[in-house]
Amino acid sequence: MGSAEARQDYQQALAAVPNDYDARTGLAEAYKSGASDITLKGYDFLDTTGFRRDSVELDTRIHLADHAYFLAGVAGWRFTSTGFSGLNRLDEHAGLESTGTAG
Repeated sequence: MGSAEARQDYQQALAAVPNDYDARTGLAEAYKSGASDITLKGYDFLDTTGFRRDSVELDTRIHLADHAYFLAGVAGWRFTSTGFSGLNRLDEHAGLESTGTAG
């Protein structure tokens, strides 16, 4: 079931029982699950031996249709230690996500 169908089901439940907690909560979650979003994460780790890991990640999920989303992101890492020179890594991704089935 896609988020549009879920929203419709919860709205019908609320029409029958206007103050139903589960239907109100489910409707709010259905709106959130179908929404576009952008996520930014950062991480820094340093252990007692001097090994350090830093990373930054940016991801997005853009709602295209009820069962389709565009996904894209980039992540960068830096590893350093007293035993080796710094190592940098960069990854990126893009694609489509399909949730549920038609019909």
